[in-house]
Amino acid sequence: MMRRAMIRLSFASLSFALAAVLITACATGYAPKQLGVLPPTPPSPLWMGPVRPVAVPAMRGAAAVTVSQTPNYSHVLVSISGGVPGQSYDWTLHSGSCGSVGAALPVNGYPLIAYADGTAKADGYAPERLSPGTPYSVVIGAANAATPPACADLAYGSM
Repeated sequence: MMRRAMIRLSFASLSFALAAVLITACATGYAPKQLGVLPPTPPSPLWMGPVRPVAVPAMRGAAAVTVSQTPNYSHVLVSISGGVPGQSYDWTLHSGSCGSVGAALPVNGYPLIAYADGTAKADGYAPERLSPGTPYSVVIGAANAATPPACADLAYGSM
């Protein structure tokens, strides 16, 4: 009988302690620990524009240039639709607009190779940072074409 009373007392003490912990937790609120969340990064410069057809009426897409994580480099991204399946398209970054294309800027990247549905994506890195006050364009061409299939004027902004 004494043993049963001790077990009941232990169970009652444990229940009371658990209830006290729960009441305290509810009264003070639960604050989860922060796990090293970094502050937001400032907006990154971004040059972006739609790919518009020049010699290939069906070609559309987008081009963008962002500041790379590597100091003094820019990351260039290009995507198209309306390409000829299996066709390889060269692309170059230029100063100036599509209407008055300037000098080509060096870009280490891959050509656009159209998938069966006519879409293609490529990216590369330019070993320089672009200047916000300068117009830029991405010219999409084919190795065997005199007139480029498409071009994108890039507008400066931030993301």
